[in-house]
Amino acid sequence: MLIVIADALLSPEQRAKFEPLAAKMIAPSRAEPGCLAYWYAFDLLEPMRLRVVEIWADAAALEFHFSTPHLKEFSQALRSLGPRDLKITVRELGAERKLPS
Repeated sequence: MLIVIADALLSPEQRAKFEPLAAKMIAPSRAEPGCLAYWYAFDLLEPMRLRVVEIWADAAALEFHFSTPHLKEFSQALRSLGPRDLKITVRELGAERKLPS
């Protein structure tokens, strides 16, 4: 399993433009094969701080996601907004465990 975590800082104007772009990404991304979780959230303490979390079954599922028209359109629109401090990381997840009691 792979987890993609993105973090960016948006201005209020960028956030207003970002929200409709993001809304168009969620349903098609969640419907992709191998998508286990996909969401965007704004930080409660930093309302302009965007956090994105995606969980993919494997590298093939993530590669497919990067080839989709909706992601290509979204990426281009996001770049045009010019978010600050954009950081994206991909990590491999280990086996699922139960939380300690």
